[in-house]
Amino acid sequence: MNERINMLSEQIGFREWLDCRNITNCFGQNHCIDESVFKMPLKALSVRQPWATLSALGIKTLEIRTWATKFRGLYLIHSSGQRDYQANMIMKTDQNVFDKYGDVKTPRASIIAIAELSDCFPMLPEHETASCCRYYNGLFAHAISGVFPIEPIPMKGRLNYFQTELTIGDLSPLSLDKAEKLIAGKNYW
Repeated sequence: MNERINMLSEQIGFREWLDCRNITNCFGQNHCIDESVFKMPLKALSVRQPWATLSALGIKTLEIRTWATKFRGLYLIHSSGQRDYQANMIMKTDQNVFDKYGDVKTPRASIIAIAELSDCFPMLPEHETASCCRYYNGLFAHAISGVFPIEPIPMKGRLNYFQTELTIGDLSPLSLDKAEKLIAGKNYW
C-alpha cells in the first residue's frame, strides 16, 4: 500500500489535488497521507459520452438529473456504455467545444475521472452553460468540482450514485502527455 501511495504522490498534479481536498494529514517535506482515505470505497455516477469527457475536463460543471441527492463528497465519473447521439442537438455550449471534444474516441463503460459532488439544487435557466444543456423545469443540478482525470478503469455502470470497490489508492492519474492530448481534443485511448 505504501508503495502505491508514494507512486501516486509523485504523479504530476495528484499531490496538489489531494492536498487541496484535505486528504493529506500533514503538509511540508514529508507529505504524509492519511492511509484510511485510500481504503474507503468510492461511489460512481454513470454519464453518457460526450458529457462524461466534458465533465472530466471541467467544462461541464453541473450534471443534470431528474432527481436530487443528499450525497456529498468524492465520487468517480463513469463513462456509460452508451453515447448520447443527440448531444449536438441539445448541447448549449460553444459549438467549437463540441466540435473539439464531441467526436473524440473516449472509453465507454469505464471510470475516467474522480471529482467532488459539492452541492445539489433545482436547475435554473442560468445553469444552461455550466450544464451544457437547455433548461427544463423540475430538474436538479449536481455541482461538480475538483475534477481530476484518471487512466480509464473498465466497469459496468448502474443507475444513480452506485457503490464501487475502487478506492483512491486504485486510481492512476493520467500521464502529462495523455492529459495534454485530451485537452487538445485528440484521441489518446
